[in-house]
Amino acid sequence: MLCVIAKLDEEANERLASLRDAVFPGGSALPPLYGHITLATYLPEEHDAFVRGCGDILKAFPAFTVRYERVGYFPLSGVIFAQPEDNPHLSAMHRGIAEKYGRELDQWTGGDGWFPHTTLIAAPPADPETVCREMRRRLVPFEARIGRVEFSLVGETGYTVLGGADLK
Repeated sequence: MLCVIAKLDEEANERLASLRDAVFPGGSALPPLYGHITLATYLPEEHDAFVRGCGDILKAFPAFTVRYERVGYFPLSGVIFAQPEDNPHLSAMHRGIAEKYGRELDQWTGGDGWFPHTTLIAAPPADPETVCREMRRRLVPFEARIGRVEFSLVGETGYTVLGGADLK
């Protein structure tokens, strides 16, 4: 699968990683944080045409900021995330891709059920509710700049960034 991700600036990435590290001191085997918000997950194998089509959509967008003020978790999976406030640029990017490729996207990014977030911990801890509560307590709201969108090919052992588009 190929993900279209809005990449967070390095300062925001460091802030989210620090939040995570404060709750899990000593680097408790968590993978490095690659701060991003997934806009779309494309399922077919024809990546070149999809990347070109998304590039055409994305070239209309300026760089922008999103504001993080909330940490939450998905009860069924235990995944802990940081959630940005609603942002018209972020929503319009997703909508543009979903309108053109909706049937070829996964169930979470192909339609109205899209939930923009940045995953902080993908492998759920033993007590995600307590971890989430502690992260909420420590979160100081901040803005993150999004100036690049990348195309990331997900494999069995990780991901490979195939390219990207810098926003105006």
